[in-house]
Amino acid sequence: MKITLAESAGFCFGVARAVKKAEDFIKYGENACTLGPLIHNPIFVKSLEDRGVYVAQSPSDVKDGYTLIIRTHGITKELLSEIEQSGIKYYDATCPFVKKIHSIVKERSALGDKILIAGDENHPEVIVIRSYCSTESFVFSSEAELESIKNNNGFSDDTAFSLVSQTTFDSKEFKKCEKFAKKLYTNLKIFDTIC
Repeated sequence: MKITLAESAGFCFGVARAVKKAEDFIKYGENACTLGPLIHNPIFVKSLEDRGVYVAQSPSDVKDGYTLIIRTHGITKELLSEIEQSGIKYYDATCPFVKKIHSIVKERSALGDKILIAGDENHPEVIVIRSYCSTESFVFSSEAELESIKNNNGFSDDTAFSLVSQTTFDSKEFKKCEKFAKKLYTNLKIFDTIC
């Protein structure tokens, strides 16, 4: 049997940052909850709950005197606005790399670009990214889906597009799609946002 040792293990930067903040709330005896699971790790989420950091399903679930920790995938701009207007104390643990994508799509869509997003349209990160687009956004996970977007929407050759990806999208698939997109979309800006 051959055993291969991974070069690295554990949480990525954004998740490690969010986990540390939650651990700090526990360490210093501060009341906190998360909006949805903080990360995609049920065992760790359960360990937080066992130590008093519960999962709120909505802002209305936040108990008085608790700080709401926003998960690493972020939340839609509409939900963030709701939290801010409600006066709930919160800590934004959105991964800085994910926030960068929000800034890119916000800026590029404000300039009129249609937004192409490589990823899973049902993933919380992608749902949040789309909320920052002020123009049309399209999610794809393959070359065929990229081609379908172009063929089914009647875009002219000079339609401006910006392409980003979910931070965890497969990098090999992204490179294939990137190469293919350059042939399909002649007015295209590409942002490699994979971690």
